[in-house]
Amino acid sequence: MSKMRAVRLLCLASAALLALVLVISTVASRPATIKSKPIASTGAWTTYHHDNARTGYDSTLPLVQSVSTGWTSGAMDGQVYASPLVFNGIVYAATLNNTVYAFNQSTGATLWSKNLGAPQASGWICGNVSPMGILSTPVIDTAANRIYAATEIAGATPTYHLFGLDLAASGNIVLNTDITPAGFDWTIQQQRGALALGSGYVYVPFGGRAGDCFHNGAPYFGYVVAAPTSGAAPIVFKTPSQAESVWSPGGVVIDDSTTNVFIPTGNAIPCSGSTMSDAIVKQTATLSLPTPTYFTPPDWQANWCGPDSDLGSASPVLISPGLMFMAGKRGGGFLLDPTNFTGVNNGQLFPARSGYAQAEVCLSDHSAATYGSFAYAAP
Repeated sequence: MSKMRAVRLLCLASAALLALVLVISTVASRPATIKSKPIASTGAWTTYHHDNARTGYDSTLPLVQSVSTGWTSGAMDGQVYASPLVFNGIVYAATLNNTVYAFNQSTGATLWSKNLGAPQASGWICGNVSPMGILSTPVIDTAANRIYAATEIAGATPTYHLFGLDLAASGNIVLNTDITPAGFDWTIQQQRGALALGSGYVYVPFGGRAGDCFHNGAPYFGYVVAAPTSGAAPIVFKTPSQAESVWSPGGVVIDDSTTNVFIPTGNAIPCSGSTMSDAIVKQTATLSLPTPTYFTPPDWQANWCGPDSDLGSASPVLISPGLMFMAGKRGGGFLLDPTNFTGVNNGQLFPARSGYAQAEVCLSDHSAATYGSFAYAAP
């Protein structure tokens, strides 16, 4: 790519967590091991990839010259899929057993834990995550001093809930909102994407438990639920065509300057006749546009939807209000103008718009780290 250098990373740790020099183990039986000399407590990382733009970059942190283990905690009751978060010298982690933990950032000592209820453990038609507790990355509201987490609660008909925990009161539950969309089929759907906070809402994305998963002949849909932090009734956006999962680990992207919400979608089933497949959908903060604008490649049906290449398999990066980077399973990427999303091929800045739209993405030298989204370096 002669006009840009887009970096697709293969490491699993974010830069801020590398700076913490911390490892959290998911082996419940392993005792916590504390270094004799506490490590420095620096920085804050309150949402997936640091910010609502999903840049994965904190300009206030020093460069990482080397990495070593500061402490390791095994005092947890289940597997950890969600990215840990950091705020006010405390590391927060969540498990598939529906428990949120708070660890001292310097020493690794457990400060408190809160279980949110029994997770659903069986009954799905597809997928391999079990139990289905807190799978997605929570988000911290620094103004309200809360952490929000989404989870599936066990029952004859399991329901998804958004919990708000008071960080000043050992995780006391101060919000419990049922966020299960109407018509939602829990046997083929799951909540995987990271939560995002903006405009008084927590945005919770949903997709399928696995690709090409059907129940009674019908596949899943993509959803984004905007749950008010006040506890009011949630607002739901549903993709217009079948499938079109919103299942990127990074979830939605928010432009803080405009409050617009960008929703990455996967492929439709079937491709023919669908809209908003393999797209970045642009919505308002209240998800109120009945026909939102979006970007999708001109070859979306032949080269994205048809071969299950999922443009929405990872979240975009909002570099600035007028510049966005996006790529999918195909290994190719786009530079986009998110102010000009008006349908197929519109908003594409690089490569030049054509029948085959993407530009190949360069592999990095692993000098930075990201997972579930992308890192971008200007040319």
